[in-house]
Formats: sequence, C-alpha cells, structure tokens
Amino acid sequence: MPRPNPDFGGGDRAGCRERGPLVVAYFVARGNDFSGRFSLVNGDHRVPFCRLGMVWAVVSMGARDSVETLGRGWRRIRTHRRGIADSLLAYVEITDGRVSISKDVMRLDQTERSTMSNWYGLAFTRLTAARLLGIAWLRYVDSQRQMGIVSSATASRKRGDLVGLDYRGEWHVLESKGRYGFVEKGLERTAKGQATNVLVNHRPPATASSCVLRLHADPVHATLSDPEEPGDTKRTLEVSVPNMLVEYYAPYAKLIEAGHSSETVYLG
Repeated sequence: MPRPNPDFGGGDRAGCRERGPLVVAYFVARGNDFSGRFSLVNGDHRVPFCRLGMVWAVVSMGARDSVETLGRGWRRIRTHRRGIADSLLAYVEITDGRVSISKDVMRLDQTERSTMSNWYGLAFTRLTAARLLGIAWLRYVDSQRQMGIVSSATASRKRGDLVGLDYRGEWHVLESKGRYGFVEKGLERTAKGQATNVLVNHRPPATASSCVLRLHADPVHATLSDPEEPGDTKRTLEVSVPNMLVEYYAPYAKLIEAGHSSETVYLG
C-alpha cells in the first residue's frame, strides 16, 4: 500500500465535537482495477477527513508545494480560494464520524450546484489521491500546458484534470468528476478516457485514473479506477520532465540568489 500523506490529518476515529475544524471523520474511497505494485489500492478504504484539511486541499489545489501556494498572494488565497472552501464547508455534515453533504445543496440553482460539485470533486479527489496513492501535490494539466511543460498532439480539449508525483517519484494522472444525485452511465469510463490522454515523458504514467465522487452518499463515496484500455488511440498529451524540473526548482533558485544580494525576491 502506498504511504498515506500526513498533510491531511490523523486516523480513522471520529471526534465527539463534530463541528470543530480539527474533528477527524472519514469518507469512503474504493479502488478498482489497479494492478501490480498498486494492487493494494483496490478495495474500500476509510479516508481521514477534517474541515481544516479540506480548506488546505482547496487553497493549495493546483500548486506544486507550499512555496507556490503562499506565493499566489493574499487576495487569491484569502478571498478567492478560502471563499470557495467556506462555501463547500457550509454544506458538509459530520454524523457519527461520517462525512456527508447536506441535502440542502439541492436547493441551489443548477449552475451553482454544478460549480459546487466540481470543487467538491477536486477537493475529495486530492484527499483520495493523497491517501491511496501517496500523492502530496496535484497540479492542473492545463496550467502545465500553458507553461510549455505539457504539449498536445491535437486541438481536442478532452484530457485529464490533474497530474502529480507520488512519494516514489512516479507520475499519476487523474480526472475528477463530482456528482450529487444522478451519476450518468459510463461516467467512469469517460473520465478514464480523459486521463489516458496524458503521457509523461513520452510514456504512460504509473496510473491514469478516474475519480468519481458520489456526493449524495453517506458517507461521501469516491471511486478511483485505473482499468486497462488496450489499443487506445485517443489523443495524448506529453509532459516534458526537464521543463517540469526547471519550473519546479525555480523558486528555490530565486531564494539562493537572494541570499547573495540585497535584492527583494517575490515568489509568485
């Protein structure tokens, strides 16, 4: 089993104070169709959850580390990302240690509910990936493309949402889907198809998974699937590892340079 990521809180127990930011509860994540060294991901797992952990998952979504997260600036962190996290937490309920999403979310307008489902999907996907695959940071595929780190073979926009490294240094691609209520037939296969459209250094990643969140379940239920798709001829994206490494270490290079001069360096 890949090492759990410690950034997202403690064990599987439920606290007696069920509204505090550090109360540890759980949701369920099911791994399907993983093989080889990842076969232990298969089956049901309790994933630790606390409200503070969800705030951090939202605030740091798409960043490579804490330096980049904090370098986004106070307005983006406090006003934008924290505002999203507060909106999500307004509908989170913890009952006997189980995490669920209030039925009141159905009173939202369809457009509002769609936005909320998307962000719930991303946040719970990050928590699931950290626990089951040992991935500490998930970055947006689209942002990597804009930086020249990810290249596309065609103009098609169908691709995975997220790419990240696990603690072994292996790459993973995930496509997140959050649903409250109806989960359309074939959604997991569609999401998996998007994830398989990403290649890392001209090779398939260690896993290319769909993560479908059933937000109406009690507790919330994530299905992380990595089925084999032989003969796949869909469009692929390629991630340039040299460019990724240069971009990854750039902030630290700035810090080192700053140590030898009086120049003020801004990481953002």
